[in-house]
Amino acid sequence: MEQRLAEYRARKAKHHQEDAQTSDSQTGKEQAKKSLTQTLKERFHRVCNRWRTPDIAGHQNMAPTIQTSEPREEAALLDDTSSSRSKWKVTLLLKVLLWLVLLGLFVELEFGLAYFVLSMFYWLYEGTRGPGQKRKGEKSAYSVFNPGCEAIDGTLTAEQFERELQYGTLTGI
Repeated sequence: MEQRLAEYRARKAKHHQEDAQTSDSQTGKEQAKKSLTQTLKERFHRVCNRWRTPDIAGHQNMAPTIQTSEPREEAALLDDTSSSRSKWKVTLLLKVLLWLVLLGLFVELEFGLAYFVLSMFYWLYEGTRGPGQKRKGEKSAYSVFNPGCEAIDGTLTAEQFERELQYGTLTGI
């Protein structure tokens, strides 16, 4: 990781030297046009890199190709998990915006309450997991479904309840 960051910084310094040499030879108008074009290209590549899915096989040898001026952006380019998180956030934002637009449409059609209630039921349905989605080693909240009827931590058992009724809650401390 450190080697890739050092290579990136070396390319960045070389790029800045080339820009300084070429800027001396250009007129002010051409320079402004080129810097605007370069800025737009950098922003376009930055957005594309955030949305690109990482290539698992060739990803280890790939170095970032975008020249930025902030250390935070350097770290973001080298960190693939931030790109997948940002995709998730953008997708969620788009879904919420779509829901709000449709809510506004249904309010205008005087079906806003029905749309709201039905969408809440849909979100409840989508938020539940099926039995096939249980992770390996995960315990069920219902002890009868666990091996050996083992209860999860924090479950109030009959024995604990009796102990607290007879001796008070201070005995468990």
